[in-house]
Amino acid sequence: MDHSRPWCRIRKRLGRWPGTGQISPAVVPSSVENLVDPARGCMTLTKCGVNAVGYFTENSLTNTGKYEWTDSTGMPCIWILDMMPPSPNTTVIIPYKKDSILKPANTAYFGEIPQDRIKYIDNTLYFKADGKLRSKLGVLPHSSRNVAGSYDADKKTLTITIFDFDSTARYLNMEWDTKKPPFSGDVVNAYNDGPLEDGRQLGPFYELESVSPAAFLAPGQVLTHRHSVFHFTGDENVPL
Repeated sequence: MDHSRPWCRIRKRLGRWPGTGQISPAVVPSSVENLVDPARGCMTLTKCGVNAVGYFTENSLTNTGKYEWTDSTGMPCIWILDMMPPSPNTTVIIPYKKDSILKPANTAYFGEIPQDRIKYIDNTLYFKADGKLRSKLGVLPHSSRNVAGSYDADKKTLTITIFDFDSTARYLNMEWDTKKPPFSGDVVNAYNDGPLEDGRQLGPFYELESVSPAAFLAPGQVLTHRHSVFHFTGDENVPL
């Protein structure tokens, strides 16, 4: 990491896929860049009563092995998770396309989400993120857009994520369920933490997540997934 620059690069070499004995060499380099220039962006927003921070990540996956990743061999994908503190009045907001008769989201990752915690209004999904009930949803490719966000009304904090999305690609099933079709996965996910059955809890926290397409890569090929996050906080009544 170069502390004199507004970015850093991280590189990880993988040898085996978790949960299998299969050797599948891969390299995963990632770069993180500050998107808000302290000398310009933050100063301008501060004059309006709004503080902001933003960052951009570029994540690449390279098949460094000797065989192609296909339906028969299996393959990984890139999964980006943004973890944030919840509050009683935090709401995840995910716009979606309503151009299909199919349900826009999978809402049964950890049991069906109660109706008082999720709403669909004007092609936008609203999901309660208070850290009190373990629940997760995923928006399917036929309904996905490349943006999601959340608003914490207690801390007056707006979060917006923007990410790569390929409507023609296949996405891996991310559920803990090996019986579902492997390419029935989501493009964007939201997770609300909550107590486990034994009363223990991981957080509390909530997450906004984006996923790359399945990595159908021949040896030497690269899959890249870009994901940006912006946080804004300030007086709700001050116009920008």
